[in-house]
Amino acid sequence: MKRKVALLEYSNFLKSQANLDELEDLYMATGFTSNIRDLYFLNNRNGVNKQETLNRLKSFISSHSQYMNSFNEEKLMLDCVRFLEWQIIKKEESDSVIDQLALICKNQWEQNSKDDLVNEFKTLFKIDDIQFEWTVINCLSSMGSWKKLIGMFVKPNWLTKKNILKTAITSDHFIWGISRHNPPKNVLEQFLACLSDTEKSLALAEKFQCYKFMIEYYTNQRDRLGLLSCMDKVITNSEEYHMIRKALESQDKKWRN
Repeated sequence: MKRKVALLEYSNFLKSQANLDELEDLYMATGFTSNIRDLYFLNNRNGVNKQETLNRLKSFISSHSQYMNSFNEEKLMLDCVRFLEWQIIKKEESDSVIDQLALICKNQWEQNSKDDLVNEFKTLFKIDDIQFEWTVINCLSSMGSWKKLIGMFVKPNWLTKKNILKTAITSDHFIWGISRHNPPKNVLEQFLACLSDTEKSLALAEKFQCYKFMIEYYTNQRDRLGLLSCMDKVITNSEEYHMIRKALESQDKKWRN
């Protein structure tokens, strides 16, 4: 354990001194090759352009691939090669695959174009569903493209005939993510209506002050106490306040409580 700590501290010192030749010797001599790719990233910090970066990366892989002790390490480097080659051909300058995806999304949707290029890029660089969906959510939300956001993630369930949230992201994280962009309440309510967990949807509705959603639910459930609890939360004489009053004064409701 002490040896590993000492090696780590010494390697960090060499990094701080930009002494990459000695760092390479250290990695080779000690078998500390799991960090061999650090050499490329450290050596490339001052790269002038994409082509120079690509040339350095290819040279690095040629010299050090035998010291990469896992398939994933080499795959990471080869994925970098593919991305840089794509950027050079397309004359793009984004710093990462996700940044590039966000830019493609923004450009496509600002022009009201189809999703073809977005989906092609996702497939080409094997972006996982969660990363892809977070990028899409943030892009569409920042653009205020609520209709498209709903269209992409709210889907009908042929069995229950109800809408569901079609996403790889957990439902509460999805709604929390959208809420950071201050969407209209009716947008949040459409997503809340897709949740199968009533307690969760009501808790989120209260958190984000989607009182109309709560009022409609309690009215449909003939839950008078639920409506009364809502009345304590809404502003007096607001639209929501009058919705509650109207529901409570209705003569054709048979309340459960």
